[in-house]
Amino acid sequence: MSKPENDGRTLGEAKRDAAHAKLEAKRDLIILRARRAMIETALQDGEATADCVHHVLGELPAGIDKRCLGPVGRGLALAGIFCEAGMEKSRRAERNASRLIRWKVCDREKAVKWLRDHPEPAGEDKPADDKLPKQPPAPEQTGRTGLPLFDF
Repeated sequence: MSKPENDGRTLGEAKRDAAHAKLEAKRDLIILRARRAMIETALQDGEATADCVHHVLGELPAGIDKRCLGPVGRGLALAGIFCEAGMEKSRRAERNASRLIRWKVCDREKAVKWLRDHPEPAGEDKPADDKLPKQPPAPEQTGRTGLPLFDF
């Protein structure tokens, strides 16, 4: 049996890349802080995961969905700073033990340069009202059940 030419991976990657580009533009300061936290953790401890970033950053500002941190590790990998070091289960209860990529620094000089070129932003990252996520309507308002998707 031959393998299908396109098993959906290409479409899935394109959708992920489009979502990440949107998040990079919309949540740039939060992603900058998260990338700094991930690099600093990996330089100190040898590896880092999304759980490490959440631990360092703490609670995100009100109205910001935690999924906005999706592009953090992959962006550093695309920049040649990180390499995948394996997988592990998340320790955060809300992640339901889902698998996370463990990242390691594969180019220390690039990592240090990135930190130098991207200093910690001053002040809080408080989004303008028009950038806050639109609250999903209550199920009784839509007649639907389940969790509706909403903007990050």
